[in-house]
Amino acid sequence: MMEKITKFVLKKWFFATLIAIEIGVYIAMILVRGKANTYKYSGNLIDDKFLTALAMNDYYMTIHIGLATFLIFFLAAIIFYTVGFVKFKRGTFKPKDRGAILGFILFTAVALVFTIPFIYDINARGTEKPFVMVENVVGKRTGANRAGTEYYLVLSNWNGFKVSKQRYESTQIGTTVYTVYQGKILINFLPIDKYTLDKK
Repeated sequence: MMEKITKFVLKKWFFATLIAIEIGVYIAMILVRGKANTYKYSGNLIDDKFLTALAMNDYYMTIHIGLATFLIFFLAAIIFYTVGFVKFKRGTFKPKDRGAILGFILFTAVALVFTIPFIYDINARGTEKPFVMVENVVGKRTGANRAGTEYYLVLSNWNGFKVSKQRYESTQIGTTVYTVYQGKILINFLPIDKYTLDKK
């Protein structure tokens, strides 16, 4: 079975397709980032215009991050594939080199799996209108990954919102904030002493 898969994927057209996908995703990522930048939210009045811009900016940035995540893992898959492809074309491909194909399959699967949460967020928010709630910061927590420490502020409804280290350290427990939701998804929170909610 593995031998059939190896012979099928180690073709020039297959290699060209992988490169085309990587380039296509990269171009899409740049275009989506540009689209996100067209939605500018500024000022300190939280009205419908502000909320729409905030939500749309976050919406397209979610797509951007999802594409970037796929791009990184799929690039790793292509690197594994290239090792096997070069050896195959040189006639030096041996059964032990099938590990390169397995690496390609594994990282392609990982790229898809890690992208799914972003696709879920996009679908969940597609038809939802952003709305505002008033909540308090009730706690803080940290997490660790390979990139380092992640910082979260815990809000009244026990949603943990990932923030920068600076925002984590500067925000005090008990601080009242405006939280912005789109459906059940928390997309941002804003200090109540710096922003005014439009009562219209």
